[in-house]
Amino acid sequence: LSPRTPMPGGEVRFLYSGALDHTRGVDLLLEALPHLPETGWHLDITGHGPLGESVARFLQDSRWQGKVKYHQALPPEAYERVLAAAQVGLNCQRKSDPISDVTFPSKVFTYLSVGLMVISSKASCVEQICGKACFYYEGETPQALAGAMQAVIENFQEVRQKLDLSVVGKCYSPEATTVRLKRLLKTIGWEQ
Repeated sequence: LSPRTPMPGGEVRFLYSGALDHTRGVDLLLEALPHLPETGWHLDITGHGPLGESVARFLQDSRWQGKVKYHQALPPEAYERVLAAAQVGLNCQRKSDPISDVTFPSKVFTYLSVGLMVISSKASCVEQICGKACFYYEGETPQALAGAMQAVIENFQEVRQKLDLSVVGKCYSPEATTVRLKRLLKTIGWEQ
């Protein structure tokens, strides 16, 4: 896949999709927004969850008009359009939440498979699994997340060049996943 790059002088389009809850860090993302520059970015938020009403209320502030759009849960074709418009996927999952010890945010694979740059926390062993395919931030603070987003806004190409996206095709493409699954199924005695 060819990476998606913003038009020269255009906004970097970020996407947060998934559960709107504390564990997945949507509240951390909202707290990061005031730390971002006034221009050069746009954010789409999709999904639903216990913090959905809080997200909607937060985004009623006039500061976010035209900068952040909350889509709620979308049907597949509408989600595909939002995904196609983005350049950067966000995974803000909290490492401190115990669920992060036993889950992996599958949205990271979705983002990578369509050519998005990914900004991610280090929760759920994302770094061990994806290696240098993602741009990671340290800590669970709005400033840390905003710092990573700002680095991408200001230096998209430089950040992109530091990533190793070869892991996507080698490991997480549908073809590579099929090979891995067939090997796994063979080890448990299932043959096709």
